[in-house]
Amino acid sequence: MRKHAVVFLAALAGVFLLSACVSQSPSLQQIDRDVEAIRQLWKTYEQGINTSSADVWISIWDDNGIQFPADEPMYVGKKAIYASSVDIFPLLEMRMTISPQEITILGDYAYSSGSYVFDLAEKGSDEWMHIDGKFLTILRRQADGSWKIWRDCYNANPPAE
Repeated sequence: MRKHAVVFLAALAGVFLLSACVSQSPSLQQIDRDVEAIRQLWKTYEQGINTSSADVWISIWDDNGIQFPADEPMYVGKKAIYASSVDIFPLLEMRMTISPQEITILGDYAYSSGSYVFDLAEKGSDEWMHIDGKFLTILRRQADGSWKIWRDCYNANPPAE
């Protein structure tokens, strides 16, 4: 787990270094548009989960994305991320709410952090599992100007006592 944290922190440090190389400052209006686009990305993430659509969910990932799930190996590349999840989408009923508390634009990269609530049950079951957690995600601007998830680290909070 510590290796994953070190890799993620190194990637985040690289984003900060890259942002220092950006020569033009974007306008406040452009930053507002970028922040709103990332808020919409989180809505698409929720939509993919809440409708059990792996195709919608994977559509917001960069081809070179890396996912850092808790207590699992990291998944490198959009194909590996999709393969790790596609089989469970049809088996589960899922409800997710994502609450980004911070979105910061750094040139062609951005980071977003916040919390999420995730409830899931096997389809046809009334036994739901409740997870609340937090995330730190680095996004990368695509050639068409859209934003996609480039690095994603998340984990659950301990259960309330």
